[in-house]
Amino acid sequence: MSNNKQTFTMVDTEAEYDYADYLEWCELNDEEPQDKESEGYYEWENATHTMDVEDFFANLQYCNVKNVAIEGKLGLWSGIKKIIPVYCETLEQAIRKCTNFLDTFKVEFNDGKIVIFGSHHDGSNCFTIHALNYLGMKEVDADRFGNTDLKEWMFKSIKTKDLW
Repeated sequence: MSNNKQTFTMVDTEAEYDYADYLEWCELNDEEPQDKESEGYYEWENATHTMDVEDFFANLQYCNVKNVAIEGKLGLWSGIKKIIPVYCETLEQAIRKCTNFLDTFKVEFNDGKIVIFGSHHDGSNCFTIHALNYLGMKEVDADRFGNTDLKEWMFKSIKTKDLW
């Protein structure tokens, strides 16, 4: 892992938008702006969140991160449950798998791995996606992958240049 820690948000379905962005959108689209607390503003905000998520997943098509592992915890009404590690061929597949049943989510790049925080009707989930190195892929090939806890020696850092 690198000494230069880098963390940034890739997409956030609860991000707050600047009202000035809404006013600019109204001007560009010949729409009459409404108050920040209006239904029209909330509709614009929801549509913008949807567009951000669609753009995020569209951009992941160009991602060069392959062979990844998901580990995480599910916050359920019955308590917190650790998931069995899951192998995915692509980062896009892994992120979709993690966010599929979430009401809201945030995807972050955090020092060489992807971290997903999300909420749903029962609670909240947290997942970490790691790129697998040669030794990690040997575990996948040997069909031992889902039967073991993930170990640091199985991972390599995801590089930001490989994300887009």
